[in-house]
Amino acid sequence: MPHEDGPSYFPAVGTISLGSYTVVDYYRYRPLDEEDSKVDDPDIDVSAGANQRGRAIDPVPVLCVLLEPRSLVVTTKELYTEFLHGISERTQDMFCPHEDISGPETTEGTRIANYRMLRNNDIKKCIAEGGVLERQDRISLTCRDYENVRTINTERGTTTQANPKVRLCPPGHSVLTRRIWSSKHWPKQSPMEDVESKEVALLGPPTMELPPNSIMWIKMIRSHFLLIQSSGAILAPWDLTAPLTCVATCNLDGTVDGAVIEEEEDPRMMRILLSTRSCTTYKLRLDIPDSNESQAPLRLTPSIVFGGLCQILDARGPLFALSRLEGRGPGAFIKDQRGSAVVELASLPPGALLDPPLSNHGGQNSRLQIAHNGVIDIQIFDDVIVVARNCNIDLYNLLEVAERSFNGAESGGVSTVQPLRYLNYPNLERPVYRGSLLRHPNPRLGISPGSLALFSAEYPSCYRIISWPEWRQGTAAPSEITYLEGLVKVAGCMFNTALGPSGHRFALSEDENLSIYFTSRRDSDSTTGPQSSEGRMAGWMIAGALGDIPVALDFDEVTGRCVFAMASGRMWVKETTNFSSEPRAFNSLKKLLPDFEVIEIPNPDPARWPVVIPFRTPYNFGNPPASDPPKEVAPRWSDEVDKYFPYKNRPDCYGSTPWLIHEALHIPVVWPGHHPPSVGEYGARTVLFTVEAAEPDSPFYDEVIEVRPLPGSDERSGFWALVMDCGNWEFYRLRPVGGLDDIVAHLQHDGIGKLFENDEPWPADEVKLGQLSRWRYRHNRRFGQLISERNLT
Repeated sequence: MPHEDGPSYFPAVGTISLGSYTVVDYYRYRPLDEEDSKVDDPDIDVSAGANQRGRAIDPVPVLCVLLEPRSLVVTTKELYTEFLHGISERTQDMFCPHEDISGPETTEGTRIANYRMLRNNDIKKCIAEGGVLERQDRISLTCRDYENVRTINTERGTTTQANPKVRLCPPGHSVLTRRIWSSKHWPKQSPMEDVESKEVALLGPPTMELPPNSIMWIKMIRSHFLLIQSSGAILAPWDLTAPLTCVATCNLDGTVDGAVIEEEEDPRMMRILLSTRSCTTYKLRLDIPDSNESQAPLRLTPSIVFGGLCQILDARGPLFALSRLEGRGPGAFIKDQRGSAVVELASLPPGALLDPPLSNHGGQNSRLQIAHNGVIDIQIFDDVIVVARNCNIDLYNLLEVAERSFNGAESGGVSTVQPLRYLNYPNLERPVYRGSLLRHPNPRLGISPGSLALFSAEYPSCYRIISWPEWRQGTAAPSEITYLEGLVKVAGCMFNTALGPSGHRFALSEDENLSIYFTSRRDSDSTTGPQSSEGRMAGWMIAGALGDIPVALDFDEVTGRCVFAMASGRMWVKETTNFSSEPRAFNSLKKLLPDFEVIEIPNPDPARWPVVIPFRTPYNFGNPPASDPPKEVAPRWSDEVDKYFPYKNRPDCYGSTPWLIHEALHIPVVWPGHHPPSVGEYGARTVLFTVEAAEPDSPFYDEVIEVRPLPGSDERSGFWALVMDCGNWEFYRLRPVGGLDDIVAHLQHDGIGKLFENDEPWPADEVKLGQLSRWRYRHNRRFGQLISERNLT
């Protein structure tokens, strides 16, 4: 029956058709002067519209629109307020030839108004020839804009007001949807409350042990399963419920470097999108047996979606967001899985401004404009794509990106889209190197999805949140962004972070501690400093930490379950809700715990940097005999790098020169698969060093490094200087003076400092350098002691 949707859903309604096609007819009311004499006509219906109740409807539709399968029709403006719509109850449709009929409907059939917009060639041909189509089963999904609705908070059982906004996709594109697990799909555990604890417990014996340096990647699923990839690219889900069991295995072509969970409504099945460093993206299907099928095995089925990209960060419908393109280096890329086209989300060139910029409440250091502006995270929203970079946030038009990726599916190739707006991080003196865009709202902090959570060792508080008002295309730009400060302060060396999707709770591993925090809005009170132990829900002291190093961490902020792994292969599964019952850590008790036997040098990042310095190498990278000092090419400078430092320039060695440039300066010089680059093409290598560097445990030395970035980097090729001063790394970019021979000629008469482009050191990643310092310290103490013991025997 023709009807109106009424003012409750004003001003628009979108209808998605799945399954079969159908035809929707649009009607209008009869003029008022015609209604009195024809109100009893059996062919005239009466509307149920609230504002037009009792008015007669013209039985002849003014417009007939065919809805194709997987199509979206949006009704708005006058067609919404002045007309009615309905679908006639019939099993088939007869169409008039499109070229011959001028009216909306004749005795020969129905004229389709959107004939030229149809994409299905069979349907379009049938209509053009005046044929007949049979209707089949159809599912209609209606998207409406409610002024006010009531939603239930499933976690706390409270009722709140909400005002969700509906954003619709362009014609011809699949609808982009995201499903969220309800609370019934999570393991049944005690409700977790934000209770502070100033005490620390002992981590205790590990839950499981794997071979040393074998843990490449972990991901917890629903707090029930744990995906572990170990050496050999074997991926295995473990059941975290007692007893701990490996329930299936599968092989991939490389190490996993990113994952996005496609959460389905069916709790017995889920899909996980994985990308590997071999530039292959998989869809992993996990089928979980019913409770009455306890003997049935869990099925793990991988299938390849596409290749050529890696480091997946987000996915929505057919669109995938990744940060690595094979042969192009790092960046932000959108891939439509239905074709071969790739869209690159371009960043602003160094020093460029886009009009109008967004207010940032404080200027940035000018040096940030020339640093490599790498990608931290990407998130696909309903009408905008957000890219968080080291220095700013870029906003892109989703419709433009979706159309570009879809229309370029046949031709393939890479196209570029420029940002609509950008936001500078406020009061920023150093680039931001680690963080995550929040996927869920955080009412306690007053922030919405798309806010950026930052983890940085350079600030007084390691955990901050940048929040900005919701922005939609066609509306005014946000007038301000908010910097939430003083959330959590960490004194130790930070290694791994695992953030909840709302940013409310997170896990953090230091070199000797594992902690669970919750956040509160403390920056509103100027008398309150950053959180230290306040806000910590649970904390564990790692026994036997000397000689070991953290490598992986994951955390579920809903259940409080945490998984933590170290390079020795030890892994723990901890419950935040049970922390109050665990034994507290005392120094005397810690000494009673037996230390574990280390049989290999721990590798902090075996997935990216699989090689570590062998036992025979002392604290620094070389130990030349005193009778064979380095040959000098300039006073105090030598170029015999490979002779005295055989591991320094390896592109796969942790702590090497490529590691320093790639990880500490974040200038990309190493491909994801660590294939050695062609000589002189890409990479980083030390070409000169001062002779003090060859002395064991030397606290002072300098190096000259040649840097050739991968394609896509903002940084140019050139030479850098590394100044080591009592364990502190300082990097300086050198002025363009020519090649290596020109630098050597300069060093014959003057110091390296005269070539510095700036007097202040380059803003390096202090977290990465701190991790390297801790690893070197443990490497020296633990394995230097082992070497001495072996020499004595």
